[in-house]
Amino acid sequence: MKFCASLFTLAAAQRIPTGDICRPSDPEQGGCLVDGSQCEGETVEFQAYNLTIDKWDNTTKQYTNVGLLEAHARVGAEDVADVLARSHDPTTS
Repeated sequence: MKFCASLFTLAAAQRIPTGDICRPSDPEQGGCLVDGSQCEGETVEFQAYNLTIDKWDNTTKQYTNVGLLEAHARVGAEDVADVLARSHDPTTS
């Protein structure tokens, strides 16, 4: 019961947007416009990927393709902390 109360308190403490979701963000959220302009930070590009959805047939022991799911992901980059740590590590020279 304590866990449920804690979970509810945590959820209630989160700032959940209400009303029109397609609106400029609040100043404490960065103040970005809906089109992504006037934001601090770097521009990133999300690549489109098609993910196949397969179903396992326990009788034939094979997968059968049953669908496709479109997804978007940002291509990863090295963590700045890792790069800095390697640059100060004499064994990586």
